[in-house]
Amino acid sequence: MSGLAFESSLNYMKRDSSTGSNTMLGPSTSYYYGVFYGNDYVVTHNLGLITGFVPMFRVYYEPFGDGKIIKAQNNSNYVMENPPLTTAYPFVGGPTCLAKMNSTTLTISLYYQDNTLASNIYPIYWVIYKDYGLW
Repeated sequence: MSGLAFESSLNYMKRDSSTGSNTMLGPSTSYYYGVFYGNDYVVTHNLGLITGFVPMFRVYYEPFGDGKIIKAQNNSNYVMENPPLTTAYPFVGGPTCLAKMNSTTLTISLYYQDNTLASNIYPIYWVIYKDYGLW
């Protein structure tokens, strides 16, 4: 036996009610004179209203419409990743998903090199935890 104690009255890894899923359209808005295109989905939470605290979160999305879910990238450095390419889709790009959180909102963004994916619908999933953590 170990000396591990877990107090369930604390909020460690408990999901906030703002956790959920939805769909969003593909990247359609031109950024930087058409260098790339994007689209945003904003989730509001109330965890940081009093203290300004930014909660731990996870975001996932389905870029290829085949049921395979990929983790979004944290956008803390504002660096855009290349669209995901996998061995299953060596010649087909999907949108990149970046996520960023502040004390009141979670912003999920899809990006692509052009607006050819604008009419596609992408499932997105997010978990917002009541406690603090790192991405």
